[in-house]
Amino acid sequence: MPRALKTSARDEFEKHELTDHEPVLTVGAPDNFETYRVDLQEYLFADIERPSAFEAGKRLSIFSVPYIEGTRALWYPIVLGHEVAHARIDNEKGELGSLDLITDSWLPGEEGALYGSAVEEITGVKRRRHAASKELKRRLYLWALELVCDLNAVRVFGPAGMSSIGEFVAMLASQEAAGTIKPSTHPPLELRLLVMKAFVKRLGFAGATAPAHCKVWIDASTSPDGALGAVDQLLWSVLEQDAHVEALIALVESWGEDSYRHSEERSQVVDSLAAALLDGLPGSTHVLCGKDWVEATVADVVNGAWAARSVLDELEADPDYGASGALVTSDMEPRDKRLRLDSLASKAIDTLELKRLWGEERGVISPHEVENSRASSAPAGVGGVLSRSTITRRLVGTGVDRDQRMHVIPLFADSVGDAAVDLRLGPDFIVFRHSATSVFDPIADQDPRQLQERVRKSWGEQFILHPQELVLASTLEYIVVPEDVASQVITRSSYGRLGLITATAVQVQPGSRGCITLELVNHGETPIALTPGARVAQLMSWTVTEPCEVDAGKYWFPVGPEFSKVQEDEDRSCLHRLEKRIAPPQYAEEAVVVRYAGSPAEAQLFQDLALSQGGEEFTMAPDPDRRGVGVVEVGIAVSAISIALERLARVIQRWLQGRATGVSVEDSEFGFVIKKQADLPKGTILLRKSDGLEVVNLSVPPATERDLLKALQKLFAIWRKDGRPSSDR
Repeated sequence: MPRALKTSARDEFEKHELTDHEPVLTVGAPDNFETYRVDLQEYLFADIERPSAFEAGKRLSIFSVPYIEGTRALWYPIVLGHEVAHARIDNEKGELGSLDLITDSWLPGEEGALYGSAVEEITGVKRRRHAASKELKRRLYLWALELVCDLNAVRVFGPAGMSSIGEFVAMLASQEAAGTIKPSTHPPLELRLLVMKAFVKRLGFAGATAPAHCKVWIDASTSPDGALGAVDQLLWSVLEQDAHVEALIALVESWGEDSYRHSEERSQVVDSLAAALLDGLPGSTHVLCGKDWVEATVADVVNGAWAARSVLDELEADPDYGASGALVTSDMEPRDKRLRLDSLASKAIDTLELKRLWGEERGVISPHEVENSRASSAPAGVGGVLSRSTITRRLVGTGVDRDQRMHVIPLFADSVGDAAVDLRLGPDFIVFRHSATSVFDPIADQDPRQLQERVRKSWGEQFILHPQELVLASTLEYIVVPEDVASQVITRSSYGRLGLITATAVQVQPGSRGCITLELVNHGETPIALTPGARVAQLMSWTVTEPCEVDAGKYWFPVGPEFSKVQEDEDRSCLHRLEKRIAPPQYAEEAVVVRYAGSPAEAQLFQDLALSQGGEEFTMAPDPDRRGVGVVEVGIAVSAISIALERLARVIQRWLQGRATGVSVEDSEFGFVIKKQADLPKGTILLRKSDGLEVVNLSVPPATERDLLKALQKLFAIWRKDGRPSSDR
């Protein structure tokens, strides 16, 4: 769950005077956002005697938020706008000017033909007309409720509010199991867009001022196509009336004067943040507009993220679409670029939250302020360690080229020292956990998540590092090292004297971007309490003899500590071959020939893993039924592996670790074919005969290799029973 989302939700509650409510955020199912409101006293003490000292009156508003990769920052408006509005409307129901009183008189008279058709559709029996009328009023209120909540998302976030609501509802509508949004309580997407369109224009985002990501949804706000039932047609005809739309907008505008309106300054801020995200930066807390530095807001970041995402979408559709930036030009797949964009935007929002919580005293500042307080007119040195004045010029960009700029986000008033930049501890950690893994082989196809897990701390919450314990942390600052500079991370002496050491990988290569992972070790005899935000390290930098050609490497655009990616080392296959040459020969009574059907790169990885587990490589004639499916071919022959069944079980189980899909094991004329199955849940295994009939479906990942071995033995028995030649050699 994004750390700043909780704080922002609490802020929105205060703005709506929901002081007796406490927002509680939890990760829910991916098919909808949901809000639950319960009385805390009833929730905690429903079945027991209440303590006399307990303070009554506090209510919980529980927001169940779908965690979908790539949308954490983009969908902020749904929680902070739409769902918070649900809590407000529920709290003031029945009060003067509330939504239920506004919509109470909106239905037309009973003489209307459309009204009568709607009543008949609900009841089918005329004598229940009064009950049907009450049901119509209820449905009208529920539709209006959703529209008002949508409008609040637009009020707080402007165009990003419309885009987030549009994308999420459209995503649900495209799913076969989209029964979570019921037509009786939720209006069609087109009507929701129609109403939001009116408000977006009111806020000044129309024509040329409407961003590209929002224009898509403005154009989609059309009238019904005639496929609606009588009830839906009636509700649509009532709610699309200009007077009623104006009444809903007026209600939302009365909730505060902080509506996200268009202005030249806001446009510059959003454009600057979008450009920073596309350049692989999380966006600064301050943006230079003309000669003035303007503070960015969460709404600015979200709008900037949507603007950047629309650029990535255009690039995917048209590779010649003009756009620049380190993220744009990277070799990442389009999906990975969107994920990185979202993580960078989330990092920017976290930074804004920290800036507000930190306060003004020696807090986060703009580069302009460090220029005024620390800059020197001394010329830049030819080489050596960068001094305070040189670091400052590179931070501000004074007299240096774009690729010579240094970025430190966020930048604190006391960060720049005489010859280094102080680095603060971020709130995310990767810790080692107790594991049944007897040994971890870095060159085998093992996932470091077998041994480690991620821990997130809130601002002000401490992390205890015990003696001789290693933990992966990261800098709070997102750092861009220029292409003509190399850096090194060292522990601040104040912490070093307590036994804290920033170990091993301290080198920061030229052109690096991201939060620097810190390998922290407590060499003392007493546990050390580490507080996120504390200055624990320093970054010393010096110029290189000539600018380096930046290699993206394995760790690119990180916003926190990252798990080891040693399994991506290019020399793994060579090490596997060396390992196989000294390994004793493996023999087993039950052995099969296997081949991986997939991309050549994946087939090679699977082959390396099988060889490391005692398989024997050989070539054979291609299977005519398998030609053209990406199998690895050697000349006119196919590379295959002979391996014992129990070894194969181990290979398959290790192959599944860290992958998002399942695999199938299918018999063929020569042996078994292993292939990835995108339609299978993560970690599952399907065994079937060559005719497609299912033999065993391990619908959950097998607990042990023995479980999988039993299933393979069953398939192997069928394979031999069918009269196929034995592969025993």
